[in-house]
Amino acid sequence: MLEPLFDWLFYLVRHFGLPGLFFSSLLISTIFVPFNVEFLFPILLKAGIGRFPIIVAATVGSLCGTLINYYIGYKGVGLLNKHVKKKDLDKASHIMNEYGWIGLLAVTVAPILSVDPLTIICGATRMNIWEFILVVAVGKFLKYAIVLGLIELLFRMI
Repeated sequence: MLEPLFDWLFYLVRHFGLPGLFFSSLLISTIFVPFNVEFLFPILLKAGIGRFPIIVAATVGSLCGTLINYYIGYKGVGLLNKHVKKKDLDKASHIMNEYGWIGLLAVTVAPILSVDPLTIICGATRMNIWEFILVVAVGKFLKYAIVLGLIELLFRMI
């Protein structure tokens, strides 16, 4: 069911480069697309695009997507209940209540965790928008830099 969507995301990156990565990252960072943008990085590396532009395009796109989530949380719990599993909301609420912005930073840096429910909770709890933007941007930038470094290391080993 999601395979055509994934094919389309790969198509965007292959044919439009960094703008395709930006748009894919934006979509992936909302609650609506269950996919990791990092899977698109090798396409751009193989095309000769540098590490820093890839990290910036993915970070800015992802930040825009998380701002959509923040807005959803800010505007209404009804939307939360409709689009996010209760288990994910409970887990995200616990992280925000227990750890605040440090929890958000830790989750955004971790390459295996889904940050989407947490960014919605940030909006619902009215986290300071500038603090939210700073923490998400730094976390995503670090995450993508680490993952891209690992991908490049794997390319050298192959």
